[in-house]
Amino acid sequence: MQTFTSPRGPTQISVHSPLNLSRERDLQHPQATKNAELRAKYEDLLTKGKEAKEVAEIEKLLNSLRKLVLLEGLPTDASSDGDNLRGRVWKVLLRVKNVSADNYVALVNKGQVETRLYDKIRNDTFRTFKTNVAYNKKVPENTLIRLLNAFIHSCDKHSNISYVQGMNVICAVFLYIMNELDAFYCFSQFVKFHVPLYFHPGIEGAFEGVKLVDEVMKIVDPELYLHLISKEHKADVYAMGPVLSFGACTPPLEELLKLWDLFIAFGAHLNIVCVVAQIVIGREEILAAERPNLRTLPPLEANVIISVAIQLLRQLPDDLYKRLMQHPWKAKKSSRKFNTLPRNFKGKGKFPDMDALF
Repeated sequence: MQTFTSPRGPTQISVHSPLNLSRERDLQHPQATKNAELRAKYEDLLTKGKEAKEVAEIEKLLNSLRKLVLLEGLPTDASSDGDNLRGRVWKVLLRVKNVSADNYVALVNKGQVETRLYDKIRNDTFRTFKTNVAYNKKVPENTLIRLLNAFIHSCDKHSNISYVQGMNVICAVFLYIMNELDAFYCFSQFVKFHVPLYFHPGIEGAFEGVKLVDEVMKIVDPELYLHLISKEHKADVYAMGPVLSFGACTPPLEELLKLWDLFIAFGAHLNIVCVVAQIVIGREEILAAERPNLRTLPPLEANVIISVAIQLLRQLPDDLYKRLMQHPWKAKKSSRKFNTLPRNFKGKGKFPDMDALF
């Protein structure tokens, strides 16, 4: 088993995926059988969730759903099956209960947004996952344009949310795994309540996220952090792309979906730790390089990244973890609270639903 030794001491970061805890069983069962068994677990939780009426029962089921996402992942065909299991799971975890076709159609019928924003949208949509055949077969550019226009029309003038570069790939991920109506409401929920500061005109959430990459790196791997600083490689040189896009700027898309399963279940702020994990995974090559090239990160390997990221989380002091958790939605000078994310973290400890891993 390959390991990474932390410069802080004897701690070892094991590349052992929490999403594949029963490897021997995997070798004995065909993938289709495993998918069917895992799908049945999800369907059971989703069915019980529909029938649940008490708040405490609903929260318990949501926690069970999050734990299942973390420990076993979703079936490998969760994004290609007819009823789109991954899309339904995300919808539940994002707490999207009611969708209105009439409301969406009314927004679509408003047509194009103002020219300045519409030009930005068109400049981005044509290159969205341009080389991904599966995406381009499934999501026409016109659909992405239509949804983004409708979303901007839906934004309250006082919300300070507008179209910014990078919003196209976030929207595209939702369109890839669910129908257009559900994608609109899930994308809206994600942007408006989970990561609003990433989509203000000043993208202050993303800038804070980049700063946090450096701060997290300094804690979990000070040797690597100092090496990067000595090479004039602070996070603002290499991290804005993966931070602003929540990893969507790095292929492959199917691995990105596995990372997003974690972000949707436990909070989008985990992307910051996953970015750091990707750098830590390549630390030996980076330390040996005279001129490290981090502008393009290696292809995503979600299971490895998640495994390392979870272990790095345990090294963070509480005050830094709190800033990390709040940075996508709570402005420094604002008392306004977005309640969706904090509800995901009830209980003692940083990740109560991850305790089974340690």
